[in-house]
Amino acid sequence: MDKMMKVVLCAFFLHFVLFPTPHDSAAQEIKIGIVSCLTGPAAFYGTYMKKGVDLAIEEINAKGGIKGSKIAPIWEDDKGTPTAAVSAIKKLISVDRVPVVVGSLTATALAMIPVADKENTVFITSLSTHPDIAKMSKWSFRNCINTVPSAMAVVDFAYKQQGKRKLGILFFQNESTRRIAEGVKKRFEELGGTVVGMEMLAEEGVDYRSPIIKIKNANPDSIYIAAFARQGGLAMKQLVESGVNLQFYADPIESPVWLQTAGSAANGAIYGYLDIQQSFLDKYKSKYNEEGEIWGALYYDTMYTLTIAIEKGGYTAEGIRKSLIEIKDYPGITGAITYGPERDVIKPPIIKMVKDGKFMKHQ
Repeated sequence: MDKMMKVVLCAFFLHFVLFPTPHDSAAQEIKIGIVSCLTGPAAFYGTYMKKGVDLAIEEINAKGGIKGSKIAPIWEDDKGTPTAAVSAIKKLISVDRVPVVVGSLTATALAMIPVADKENTVFITSLSTHPDIAKMSKWSFRNCINTVPSAMAVVDFAYKQQGKRKLGILFFQNESTRRIAEGVKKRFEELGGTVVGMEMLAEEGVDYRSPIIKIKNANPDSIYIAAFARQGGLAMKQLVESGVNLQFYADPIESPVWLQTAGSAANGAIYGYLDIQQSFLDKYKSKYNEEGEIWGALYYDTMYTLTIAIEKGGYTAEGIRKSLIEIKDYPGITGAITYGPERDVIKPPIIKMVKDGKFMKHQ
């Protein structure tokens, strides 16, 4: 009987070694949850994000994935709304059992981070601009620069290099852009300039002429626009149509939607953000037959830093979290990546501008 039992056990063992179960095979995939605005008014951001993520995963998997395991993204659509975003991240954590979730917009990130914190799940965004995004939880990371330092760089440039002294500010009705506008006002006044007016652009507005006329009548010598791509582009277009032909400064809204909405009014606008390596732009153009942009580039970098973290720390939330913190000067295509003490990426902004309908370094 003992001998027969040994034979049975040996056969049982060999069966699972030679013929792994479907569950064993599935375990070879590295599942990463991704919540983005795939539909809704902000879907263009989701499109950029997905193209950058897909390009990176395609390259990583072609090289063998992560220690032989392929990355398998699980996409969820948050429609750009906090409610849908919370449902999406809860599903990814409880049903798909992912240890890390990649997010997108500021409003949806602010809603998802408390869930990630409660469930001890890594959350990383490369699109959210709210100053406190990475500070909200030890599980929260950001791979795009905080908009505040880029705005401060632009304010310094306006005052010190271009001699601007009377600034008008237009800001979109949003917590993130409001705080940026307040930071711009404070910095400009610290330098010795005067903010002659601050006017809010209504959240659902399509006609900004009322706040624009108020700013125009305040007689500024330049205007800072704290807004998202569509709203910022529309404000610039309506400023020019209202006879305001001044120097425009803007948040880092480096998006084709900005240019499409603003048209020629965007030419000459100055903002602070990151450079993109030409190698990425060439690959992007080859794959998608369109020009690359910053958001796809940032999420491309994000997937590579997550790959490094999983390779080093293992496929657990704690392992990924610790390994992301340890990343120093990774040569990303948007600049060297180091996550600071508050899990916010450290990348110095450069001064950029729109010239002939294209984004480029300021000359």
